[in-house]
Amino acid sequence: ESGQHIMRVMERDSIAFASIVRAIAEELGVAPPAQPLPGYQYEKALTAWCQTPANKTQIIRRVSRYASSNMHELLAEIWAEYSTNPNARPLAKRIGAMVEATAEAKAD
Repeated sequence: ESGQHIMRVMERDSIAFASIVRAIAEELGVAPPAQPLPGYQYEKALTAWCQTPANKTQIIRRVSRYASSNMHELLAEIWAEYSTNPNARPLAKRIGAMVEATAEAKAD
């Protein structure tokens, strides 16, 4: 549920969302997904990206198995670690801070 909420907030700013997705790919050491497509097609493309064998392996290793199911769960798992763990891993710290900054900018 938090992943869906984060996705909805992020999708309002496609440039910030694309930056966050690229940063996730960079942190995982994998190629980023293709440029955003409108709406549902992009969501499907992101799910396929998460489930590509090399990407899935890195997501499982660096975040969690559950996070590898789709972008909603990947963002939710990253956010959960960032927001609840004072010793969050570097990936969670970087992406969580980016999500937080984007959400705060949207709230203004």
